[in-house]
Amino acid sequence: MLTGASNAYGGGRSEVILGKAITEAGGVPAGKQIVSKADAEPGTGIFGRDRVMRSFEESITRLGLDTLPLYQLHDPYTITFAEAMGTGARRS
Repeated sequence: MLTGASNAYGGGRSEVILGKAITEAGGVPAGKQIVSKADAEPGTGIFGRDRVMRSFEESITRLGLDTLPLYQLHDPYTITFAEAMGTGARRS
């Protein structure tokens, strides 16, 4: 079962709420996966590689996770395929 959020839903509040629930549950329950989405830079609409990487870091920080099994591009109309397929990020 997937539970999804987005960096933009409620200005990141959906991820904060989900992160609290994960913490209270002692982690992501067995058989569940948490996913989220990258969004364009608020105010500028920039949706390049650097923004996607920052968005990912913001998401995993709010969720209290080290990584995500799936990170989607939310309405990626201004990012090229090459940018979207760039090297991913993972916390050490």
